[in-house]
Amino acid sequence: MSHLLLLMIFVPLIGIAFTALVKRGEIRTAKNCKDIRAIIAASEVILCIIALFYFDKETSEFWGGELFSWLDGFNYYLGADGLSLLFLSAAALLFLFIIILDWNVKTRMTKEYNIFFLWLQSMIMGMFVASDISLFTFFFIAFPIPLFLLLKLWGVGKDKPYNNQLLLINTCAGALFLISVFSYPEMQILSVTGLLFSYLIIGALFPILAINNNARAETSPAVLCATSTLPVLAGVYGFSKTFISYFYEVKPLFAAPIIIIASLLFLFFSLKAFTQKDFLKLISCFISATICIIFMGIFLSTTIAIEGAIYLSLNLVFIVTALLLCAHIIWERTTSLHIFEINGLFTTMPLFSSLFFITVITVVSFPLTGGFIGYFLMIYESFKDEIFISLFLIFSMILTAIYLINAYQKMMQGASPEKFLDIKDISLKEGLFIILCLSFSFGLGLFPDWFLGFFDNLMIGGIL
Repeated sequence: MSHLLLLMIFVPLIGIAFTALVKRGEIRTAKNCKDIRAIIAASEVILCIIALFYFDKETSEFWGGELFSWLDGFNYYLGADGLSLLFLSAAALLFLFIIILDWNVKTRMTKEYNIFFLWLQSMIMGMFVASDISLFTFFFIAFPIPLFLLLKLWGVGKDKPYNNQLLLINTCAGALFLISVFSYPEMQILSVTGLLFSYLIIGALFPILAINNNARAETSPAVLCATSTLPVLAGVYGFSKTFISYFYEVKPLFAAPIIIIASLLFLFFSLKAFTQKDFLKLISCFISATICIIFMGIFLSTTIAIEGAIYLSLNLVFIVTALLLCAHIIWERTTSLHIFEINGLFTTMPLFSSLFFITVITVVSFPLTGGFIGYFLMIYESFKDEIFISLFLIFSMILTAIYLINAYQKMMQGASPEKFLDIKDISLKEGLFIILCLSFSFGLGLFPDWFLGFFDNLMIGGIL
């Protein structure tokens, strides 16, 4: 399996080269570009399946490790542990989902649109297979660039000036970290603090800003999904790698402040969710609130609690994809996402309402779902030594369930307005896509032993 991980980075770049050769102005230009993207996305999924098949859960070394020399003294390593492979596979599946969502959507600047998605895929894959901190930070700095371009050029809504400022802050934080690591190794705590700001911007703040201020439901669902789920994967993965593999020894210094800040931010986003009248903005608050819970879990004292937090993040990206598609379907049928203006959809869209209900109970961590397993592991372990954190986690589950189920009841139940009587129910393609997303959450809940087996290979304290 030589060079398999390197191939995962370069396959999307090969796709960019082929997309660039597609002639403009032809009738089949858009189809050819999407065909290339679909082939690349499917190829990445196949490569991930091969990697999962050959991965040895019992090994204590990075799998598929490769060393590359650039300049004298500058060596770069590619390798994957169990954590890397799970996030890598989740990202590959998300890109496949995104191209499926994008298949019948017409966009302007077709070539550039598909090239930016392929560029984004290459950077994401590189971040997950980088096994040394410098290469990882390079990819972490690089991946938001195509993400911001997609949002700026194809997102709908007034462009906010602080989006560019966020990109600049994130890039500077990562660059400052690299300079301080190589020049002043003794400034480790300051360096890690810079990275934490970067993870906070990408993992927790970017999804809520992307949804609230730039990307609306009327934009391409692919752009909406990419800008909401991929930053979550990147932020949680970077946060986990920093304190599990790279800087494990400084973790105790950050534990108390991070848990306190994360708990306060969770309460802020949850209370903000209760005040939202727009369902899409409520989803963004839910994403950021759950990210805070995940960050708390990573700083709990036991390995099992950390596994629960990471497990919760893997579940999050699939249920958010399903939830965003539900929001897009509501917008297409009603041209509104105002929770208090939409009601009675169960009468006119019974199939959609049923699938939407299953999606909501999956989101609120119903038993036999991945979210329930993640919460259970964190609560069970923290109850032994940190009972207040355990009670807070139980409280967070209840709070999340209240505002999401309340929003569902307002939109689905009640008398249906006359203007909604003729809207069509969910299509077969839309229904199958939602079922596919939910099946991964139920798979995480029904077969936790298989997935948790990959965490036995976490490179705790193992920096290269």
